[in-house]
Amino acid sequence: MKTMYCVLLSIAAVLFLHCGTTQSIVLPEGFARYEKPKKDVKAITADGVRLFTSRFENKPKGDLSLWVESLSEQLTQTGYRVVDKKSIKAGSLEGVAIESHASYAGQDFSYLVAVFVKDDNVFTVESTGERKAFDKIKPALFQSLTTFKGE
Repeated sequence: MKTMYCVLLSIAAVLFLHCGTTQSIVLPEGFARYEKPKKDVKAITADGVRLFTSRFENKPKGDLSLWVESLSEQLTQTGYRVVDKKSIKAGSLEGVAIESHASYAGQDFSYLVAVFVKDDNVFTVESTGERKAFDKIKPALFQSLTTFKGE
């Protein structure tokens, strides 16, 4: 699972140059922060489902559809199967949540990334975990996405 987690984290790193600011999100029940909040939110459940937020510079400058297409393509090229895309709204931020699945070492994993674009910023909220554990909390994750704030 550690290797799969590293692969999932690398997806965002391949696409973006990380620049920190403050983000906040109301965590679903069962999540606990595992780092003191400085810039990004990092949280985990007892079942190993992780949630983390990031902000990246919007370079090359693109709109939401560009970033959704870029992420979807990257996921597909790295062995994930994109299974759903949903429009979401978090306050004044319009976004898209991309859900994908992958198998690794005989286990099925889910990966959800929500993308929001605001001026020179691209914000992501990502969650990943073993598929059975992920599916149990998926509705709460989607509800949580509506509480995201990026500054």
